[in-house]
Amino acid sequence: PAAAAGLKAESDYILGTAEQAFTDSDDLSRALLENLDRQIDVYVYNTDTDEVRVASLVPTRQWGGNGCLGANVAHGYLHRLPARCRGTNGISLQSEIWPVPPSQDDETPLPPGVVSAQGGHPETKGGTVHEPSS
Repeated sequence: PAAAAGLKAESDYILGTAEQAFTDSDDLSRALLENLDRQIDVYVYNTDTDEVRVASLVPTRQWGGNGCLGANVAHGYLHRLPARCRGTNGISLQSEIWPVPPSQDDETPLPPGVVSAQGGHPETKGGTVHEPSS
């Protein structure tokens, strides 16, 4: 599901939906489970392009791996936006995207849940998406 939605490994961060900013991985998990086998549009920040875009995910348990996202998810202190991205407002690919204020210091955890996706068929583990374990 993450690969089909175009999530990029180690550079994409899932911020939330139009209705909710994800403040932790539980918010992300809840949103995915409430939309199993249905499309959910999420706002994704990419650190390489400094852009926020909308990605359409279809969480499902029928993709051939663990979880319903198809990506490992991490959050917390070690999975914050890189410092180089925190001082910028970024570029919105759609004008209706809500603003996410940048974190200004290295001690502030990432705002809304963070996901960085990698290729293949990653599994869900809880903000940054990593390669699935073999």
